[in-house]
Amino acid sequence: RMGLRAEFERVARGKKPLKVTVENVDVYIRCISIRERDVWEQTVAHVRDRTVDDMRSMYLAFVLCDADGNRLFDDNEIEAVGKLSSSVLGPLFDKALEYNRMSEADIRELAGESTPGQ
Repeated sequence: RMGLRAEFERVARGKKPLKVTVENVDVYIRCISIRERDVWEQTVAHVRDRTVDDMRSMYLAFVLCDADGNRLFDDNEIEAVGKLSSSVLGPLFDKALEYNRMSEADIRELAGESTPGQ
């Protein structure tokens, strides 16, 4: 039984940061833990007066990292992330959502926005 658990934990922890090259600079997107996702979602759900752009900035600050998985931006630097180019960060945001198996609809719902067609 412990053999199966150990194997499962190895697989569940084994996802390395995803390397993305932007303008000849390698940046990484980290795979967050299920607990980190819960904490992030709870934080976003409590900040419903912000815009979706702030939600993107918050998410990117949370997932952008170096090759070892260390965050590039801390929680106090969300505004700085929000001032960066959407032509660079937009595709990174999309890749980060995909890598962490989230969708933009998830983000909009957390932000208290209705999705198109509702």
